[in-house]
Amino acid sequence: MSGSLEEAVAAIDDGRVDDAIRLLEKMIESDHRPEVLVYLGIAYVQAERAADAIEVLEQAKDLVEDHCVLSLFLGRALRVVGRLDDAEKELQQAVELDPHSQTAWDEYAQATFFNRHYREALEISLSALQKFPDNYNIRSICALSYHRMGDYDGGIEQWKALLEYYPDSLFVLWNIAYEYLIEYRPEEAIPYIERGEQIEPDDCRMQILRSEIHIQNGEYDQARDLLGSITTDDPCMIGAVIRQAVVNYYLGDHDASEKYTQICNDLLRDNPRRWWALYYLYSTTKQEDQLYECIVSGTHDDPTSAAPWVALAKFYEDKNEHERAMDAWIKSFELRGYVKFHCSSCQTQSRTQYNPSYYDLNETYYCENCNSPLNIPTHLAKY
Repeated sequence: MSGSLEEAVAAIDDGRVDDAIRLLEKMIESDHRPEVLVYLGIAYVQAERAADAIEVLEQAKDLVEDHCVLSLFLGRALRVVGRLDDAEKELQQAVELDPHSQTAWDEYAQATFFNRHYREALEISLSALQKFPDNYNIRSICALSYHRMGDYDGGIEQWKALLEYYPDSLFVLWNIAYEYLIEYRPEEAIPYIERGEQIEPDDCRMQILRSEIHIQNGEYDQARDLLGSITTDDPCMIGAVIRQAVVNYYLGDHDASEKYTQICNDLLRDNPRRWWALYYLYSTTKQEDQLYECIVSGTHDDPTSAAPWVALAKFYEDKNEHERAMDAWIKSFELRGYVKFHCSSCQTQSRTQYNPSYYDLNETYYCENCNSPLNIPTHLAKY
């Protein structure tokens, strides 16, 4: 390695990225070795000059054999500029080139999730966790992917596993409590809320969850008082805004409820997860026409998420429209890649791999825990 290149690499290692770029840009005028391009690309990535990084790293790829670090930094830069499909491919290659690179798995899982390929993100993160069980980002992606699948028990399982490694993480505590509340299990949520309040008494996320406890207990005045202070401080806090719509609806102030609903719509206008906030509102307030419309919009706006299809299946079941419900369940199986059962005998959840080519929807399956028969749709898990 030449002296100038050694100096540039040392500058990168020391965090002196601008110094490294100056050295490497000068070198590249006369020295076109691939390693100079690679280090310049790495320096550009660290300097948040993604477009420049892509240009030189793609040149380097044409000149050298595939290497994990090259694919990793190129994938990172592609992700920054929004070329998510290309980023996924590069980061997949980084993992294939070095299956022991925790960073490559981490970034591959993140890129796949944020590209809204939730089934793939789930599969990638589950594979990665076999190697790196304490990785915060990978397990978070796994839990969030389960959530997007409408598999909230799966999310709880992953968040609890992460809590073992990060017992004071407010983000993890919040998510465990939140998933429990989605399933209307407030007593199980409360210990995690209380733990979060001990760590950070003024954390507004925990206050929002506390307001949800009041809502589920029918204590709407207490919920409104708690939410009022949050929306006063931050009128755009979506979790508080949508709950304001709920509590005002139940307290008979429909003008206020409509106002907060409109604020929610405005805040989430271009967000594919808009349906989820409205689903909470309309399912909680039992406004069936609006509920149906928002679920259907979710199947269009969030097309790779199984959650709206699970919600639609449950909606049709409540209406005794069993054929439509089954169609929605099948779509959820396709998006998830698995069928999730709930055993009413032992309360165990289980998942079986789904392949439409050979999966028999009429077959009787058996609980892994107690061997009780499980049939579709009778024993499909609702959460």
